[in-house]
Amino acid sequence: MKDWKRILTPAIGLVMLCACSGDSDDLPAGGAQTGPEAAEWTRVSRLNTYTDGYGSVIAIAMVENMLDSPLEAVEVAMILSAADGEELDRTGAQIALLPPGSASPVKVVFNDGDDTEWDTVEPLVWRARRPEDSAAYTELRLEDVTDGNDPASSYVHQASGTVRNVGEGNAGFVMIHAGFFNDQDELVAVAHGGAGGELAPGGEADFSVGTNTAADDIFRVELFPMARKMD
Repeated sequence: MKDWKRILTPAIGLVMLCACSGDSDDLPAGGAQTGPEAAEWTRVSRLNTYTDGYGSVIAIAMVENMLDSPLEAVEVAMILSAADGEELDRTGAQIALLPPGSASPVKVVFNDGDDTEWDTVEPLVWRARRPEDSAAYTELRLEDVTDGNDPASSYVHQASGTVRNVGEGNAGFVMIHAGFFNDQDELVAVAHGGAGGELAPGGEADFSVGTNTAADDIFRVELFPMARKMD
């Protein structure tokens, strides 16, 4: 049985990472931010943690692009601490591409923490880059999406459907990122899956992505398709 711990954050329950040092949209394309400054372009929300049956601490969250332009190579650090503030471990995750206004779920695993020691997890977006080509992403649309328990699937809860390239350029490295939520609208699982190779404009591909984590608690699924423009 998993031990779920909700991370409570001030006011509206979101972890707002913001270094408010001017209008980020005035920064030139291709610029990069490292350290606390990278957080002004993003928002981390829905942070949730639990321990699995192997003694590892799992942290999951949503990372949102707050700009009107894409971000790439977004790096998120997660810091695991004890009740006295001692840092027990840190690890991270990278998001290859975040189109404007989009979000992607992330998951990290702390192997050095256990339920008797750890107390909090602090997320920090510490690096992000605005691509030189502002049209570095291709617009995708999901169609005929279904989700639930498919007896033929290896997952207890699976989302399936079709992804279509509705942009003007070829889409490559098409990925479907999934966030699974319980009936209290808490993020309880994340998953990622590919959807074929290159998609020409108007092209489509089938996808499926699923989870066995907390599957009995899943009430809804949010899907985020992303791809790079290949020409």
